[in-house]
Amino acid sequence: GTSITVSPTSTTTYYARAENGSCFSSCQSAVVTITALPANPTSVSPSTASICNGSSATLSATGTLSSGAAWHWYTASCGGVAAGTGTSISVSPASAATYYVRAENGSCYSSCQSAVVTIATIPVNPISASSSPVSVCAGSSSTLSVTGTLTSGSTWHWYSGSCGGNSVGTGTSTSVSPSSTRTYYVR
Repeated sequence: GTSITVSPTSTTTYYARAENGSCFSSCQSAVVTITALPANPTSVSPSTASICNGSSATLSATGTLSSGAAWHWYTASCGGVAAGTGTSISVSPASAATYYVRAENGSCYSSCQSAVVTIATIPVNPISASSSPVSVCAGSSSTLSVTGTLTSGSTWHWYSGSCGGNSVGTGTSTSVSPSSTRTYYVR
């Protein structure tokens, strides 16, 4: 016939010719190459990431790539909207999104692993902070307190040295015992 369907298990060359009884033409050939099916990715790290709006997250695939295969990333679905290639990609979604990765070798591909990136609400700034007592003897303690409204999922974090420096506690209040005059920060 004009066409045939074949399913070889290894790379195979096929030949076609026109025949009329014992008379026949010369042949034309076609090669069907068998590509190794890529192994499935083992995991995506992190499997869940939470970022602030406008920030980015790096997603990484783990697993063994066969010769000729590469990692391909998608959104919307496995094989959906292309999001990048390579072991790792950096993503900055405007809203929560699921990313999928699979190994691809030509038209052959593995199953997908997925990772979810959520967008966290940026916390509201604290209104004020205070210490009680303000002045203490060396080795004595003072209680630090913050005033403000927390957004869902937020907690107060206290630092010394700089904002985001050395952690000294969490919560609406925390107790400190400085050995010298020190400034504390809360966010």
